[in-house]
Amino acid sequence: MFNILKLARELIDPGIAKLRRSLADAISALVLLVVAALIGTLGLALLLYGGYQSLLPVMEPWMAGAAVAFTAIMVCLVILLLAQRRLANPGSSQSSSASGDEADDVAREIEEVKERGTRAGEELRRNVRPVDLALSAFIAGLVASKAFRERGRKERPPADRATRGNQEN
Repeated sequence: MFNILKLARELIDPGIAKLRRSLADAISALVLLVVAALIGTLGLALLLYGGYQSLLPVMEPWMAGAAVAFTAIMVCLVILLLAQRRLANPGSSQSSSASGDEADDVAREIEEVKERGTRAGEELRRNVRPVDLALSAFIAGLVASKAFRERGRKERPPADRATRGNQEN
């Protein structure tokens, strides 16, 4: 009887040790994931705040906030749609068990995308001239410059402009 208990303990102890190591690994991975999520959230908040601050010179504060929030919501919706598609087709993300047919489908899709990109590039080369791009950039610069100048005039009080005129003379 003593030999059976000893034999059972010898069989079970390595499994328990492996389970403890696996549990410790899982806990450390979970802690790292939580830390990564917190750092990612902080980074996203700073990115959104930076976007808001960069829009303030050209927009009213409420419009800048609405633009940043709208952009964040759109990105969130795209991510949710991708997650929904992934959940609807759970086998589509398993590349390790892909059969030859799936690999052929992926190769065909890549070729189709390559062809579309080539056609789009050719259309752009035929229909958009460098002069058109330069003219568009010039007009956009003029519009942005005018918006910045008008914003600066609105923020400065009229008395301040009058005193600056006297100081420059």
